Amino acid sequence: MEINIAESSTYIKENCWEIFSKYVSNYEKVFFIIDEKILNLYHEDVNKIRSYKKNTVFTITKPEGQKEFSTIEQLATKATEFGLNRQDAVLAIGGGATLDIAGFFCSIYKRGIDYFSFPTTLLSQIDSAIGGKTGVNFNGVKNVFGSFYDPKGIFIDSKYIETLSNEDYYGGLGEVWKYALLDKELFEDITKGALKILSRDNSQLYKVIEKCIVIKKHYIEADYFDNAGVRIALNLGHTLGHLIENKEPYFLNHGYAVAYGLKFALYISLSLSYISKEEYLIRKKFLSLLFSFIPEINLKELNTYITYLNTDKKFSKGKIQFVVPTTDGYSIINLLPQEFSQGYLDFQELI
Repeated sequence: MEINIAESSTYIKENCWEIFSKYVSNYEKVFFIIDEKILNLYHEDVNKIRSYKKNTVFTITKPEGQKEFSTIEQLATKATEFGLNRQDAVLAIGGGATLDIAGFFCSIYKRGIDYFSFPTTLLSQIDSAIGGKTGVNFNGVKNVFGSFYDPKGIFIDSKYIETLSNEDYYGGLGEVWKYALLDKELFEDITKGALKILSRDNSQLYKVIEKCIVIKKHYIEADYFDNAGVRIALNLGHTLGHLIENKEPYFLNHGYAVAYGLKFALYISLSLSYISKEEYLIRKKFLSLLFSFIPEINLKELNTYITYLNTDKKFSKGKIQFVVPTTDGYSIINLLPQEFSQGYLDFQELI
C-alpha cells in the first residue's frame, strides 16, 4: 500500500527494500545512516541495497545517547570526506532516534539533501518517521534543535518488528494506544484484537500500522507546522511522557513513558469532567490491557522532573497546553504549573 503525506510517499508492504531501487537511479551516491542492530540482524538486506550505488556507512551504536549535536558534526565530517553533495541521497535505517538524527542532519547539510527512511521499530513506523519532524536533544531537553523536513520515501515492513525486544515492541504499543484514544474505530478494532496484538501475532500489525498512519496523516495535513492547534492532538500522553522518559531510576523508553502519560491524561480528563466515570473506566480498562506488559514504577521517585515542565515546547505564557481525551475525541486545555503538579500528585495515589 502507498500513502502520500506532504512530500513523502509511504510504502507499507513486505520486502519494501526493493521499492528503493526505483528511486536510487536518480542519485550518484548514497550515504547510509544505520542503527548497528539492524546492520547486524539484517546484513543481507543491507548489503543488497548497498549494491545499488557507490556508498558509505555511518553506524549509530546508541541511538538515544547519540541524539546530540555532536553526532551531527560527526556526520558532517564523514559526509564531506565522502564527497556527499545535493546530487546524492541519504538512506536512514533504524528506529525513531536514528531517523530523528538523520532527518535533522539532512535538513541542514548543504541547505537540504534528499533522504529516505526505513523505520524498523513499531514506534517509528507508526509515529516518529511520519510527519517531517526531526531533532536532537540539548542539555537533557528533548528536541531543542530540530526542523520540519520530509524524506522522499518511507518504507515500512513489519517483518523487522519480529526481532524487536519486548521493551521496544510494547513501548511501540504505547503510541498505538494513543491513536486508539483519538480514534473510535481504531479503539474498537484494537479492543477486539488486543490478545493477538499483545501476544505479538503479526497478522494484524499491517492493518494497525496502516490505520495509525492514516490517522496521523489527517492531523499533519491539517497542521503540518504544528502551529494551528490541530496537530497538538498527537501530543496526547506526551507532556508527562517527555518529563519522565529515560530518567533515573527507571529509564523508561518513549513508549512506556507515553503510556503513563496517557493514564495521567485520562485522570485529568475525568477530574475536569471531560469524560464521565463510565467512559473513564472503559478507557482505563483498555489501557490496563497494555499495562500488563509495562514495568511498574513508583511515580513519586520521578517527582523532581515535573519541575522541568517549562522546558516543554507547548509551554507558553506561564501555562502548559495539555491534551485530554474526551467523549468525542480530545480537547486542549491550559494548565498552570501548580495545577499540573497537583494533578500529578493526586494521580500518584490512584495507581
